[in-house]
Amino acid sequence: MVFRISVIIPVYNVEAYIIDCLQSVVVQTMTNGIECILIDDCGDDNSMRLVQDFVDDYKGEIHFTILHHIHNKGLSEARNTGICAAKGSYIYFLDSDDTISPECMEEMIRLINKYPSVDMVIGNNDINDILCCPFGEYTKEPTVIIQNLLNFNGRAIAAQRHMVRSEVIRNNHLSFCPGIIHEDNLWTFQISSHIHSLAFSSKDLYHYYKGNLNSIMRNKKSDNEILAYRTIIERACKGIVPTFKGIQKKYIFQHLQFAIQNGYYEDENARRSLVNLFLSINTLAESMMVKLYFSTEKAMTKRISQAILLRLYSITDK
Repeated sequence: MVFRISVIIPVYNVEAYIIDCLQSVVVQTMTNGIECILIDDCGDDNSMRLVQDFVDDYKGEIHFTILHHIHNKGLSEARNTGICAAKGSYIYFLDSDDTISPECMEEMIRLINKYPSVDMVIGNNDINDILCCPFGEYTKEPTVIIQNLLNFNGRAIAAQRHMVRSEVIRNNHLSFCPGIIHEDNLWTFQISSHIHSLAFSSKDLYHYYKGNLNSIMRNKKSDNEILAYRTIIERACKGIVPTFKGIQKKYIFQHLQFAIQNGYYEDENARRSLVNLFLSINTLAESMMVKLYFSTEKAMTKRISQAILLRLYSITDK
C-alpha cells in the first residue's frame, strides 16, 4: 500500500502525553492517504499499552503500524526504524510528547499539491522558532534554502514538524546518528545540501509540550553534550559540500563556539583537538581569525575576529 504521508512517532516513557499526541493525529481535517508509524523504544511505563488500546479502538482512514524494538535504542534509532518502514511519499516527524494542529496535514498537502515534488515543507510552531520566512511560501534558491536550514546561533534545531520527500532521504542514504543528543543538528546539516526546493507555512502547525521535564532539550548532561558536539563537529567537517562551504563552516563554527562557551570542553587537549579539526577545513585567512577568536580572552578582539570570520564565510559562497 502506498501512502501520501508517513507520520513517524517514536514512543518512550510518555504515558502522560501520548494520547494527546495521537488524538491530534486522528482529528486531522484530512486523513486520506496517511499512515502513522509508532515505534516502541522499550520504555518502562504504560505508554505502549495506551498506544495499543488507542489503535485498537480507532475507526478511521489513517493506517496505524506499531513497531517494536527489542531493547531501548534511543530517539535516532527509533526514527531510523520508522524511516525504513515508511511507505509514504513524504515523511513527517512528530515527537510523542507534542501535538499538531488539526489542519496540519491538510496544509502540508496543500503546499505539496501547489508545488509538486517539493523536497521539504516546514510548518511554523508555537514557540516562535520561525518568526517569519524571508522567502515567502516557496523557494528553489539553493543559498536561501541552506541559509534558512542552517540557522543555528545557539538555538535548538528540530527535525520534527519538517515534512521531507522520502526519495531525498533514501536516495542520499540519510539517517539519524545513533547514541547522541542533538541528533537533529547533525541531521539538518546532512540533509540541507540535498534540499533543492522548500515550502513554508506561516500557520502554527506544531505544538511543543513545554511541561515535559524529561525532554532532552531541557535536561543536559555534560558527558552527553561533550559527545554530541564532538560528533556533530567531526562529522560535519567531513561532510562539507564545496558549493555551500561558507555557510556550512559558519554552522560548524557556531557549534564549536557554543560548546566551548558553555564549558563542555574544559579539557584543553579535547578542546584543542576540536579546534584543530575545524582549522583543517578553513583557508589561511579564515584560520587566522579562528585561532585569534579561540586564543584571546578580550571581548572586543573576539567580536572583531568573529565579525571578520563570518564576513569571510559569506564571501566564500558568492
